[in-house]
Amino acid sequence: MSRLLRISIRSLVIYALTSPVALTQETELSQEAEPTTPSRPIEEITVLGEQTLHTLRLEVEAAEEEVFAKFNELNSDDDFDISCTREVYTGSHLPVRDCMPKFLRNSQADNVQNYLLGIDIQLTRDQLQSEVYGKSVELEAEMRRVAIENEEFFLALQKLTDLVAAYAAKKK
Repeated sequence: MSRLLRISIRSLVIYALTSPVALTQETELSQEAEPTTPSRPIEEITVLGEQTLHTLRLEVEAAEEEVFAKFNELNSDDDFDISCTREVYTGSHLPVRDCMPKFLRNSQADNVQNYLLGIDIQLTRDQLQSEVYGKSVELEAEMRRVAIENEEFFLALQKLTDLVAAYAAKKK
């Protein structure tokens, strides 16, 4: 036990002798480390993480809204105006984003009305699209014309295409 006591006493003595030296060194270091006013501003660093599938999908939707708004503003025919809605289809509780031009939406509404009145059979969306195929070709031609004539629309369309490709690649 006397050996343990001697070791303890030596440790306390060493600690008592070295602690004032260590404290003065710490204060000197802290005084030296105090920052002076910087001569140039601190740069901002932005770190971008990998995008999730959800954020990419939201970016695609925002880009689509931008493209459709510009196209609706610049096209020559109101029937070509494209609008997006959230539809809940039969047998599902999940809303689905559905974008279509005005002429297709009107054709769909007419088809449902004719079916309900007993005038015609109800067509599927694919059958309706084949019925308005000529108008769809005109819509594509109008979109090409607007993209050629308006650089802002072209750049928005290009951004949308890049985002859709990134979304498809991320999904795989």
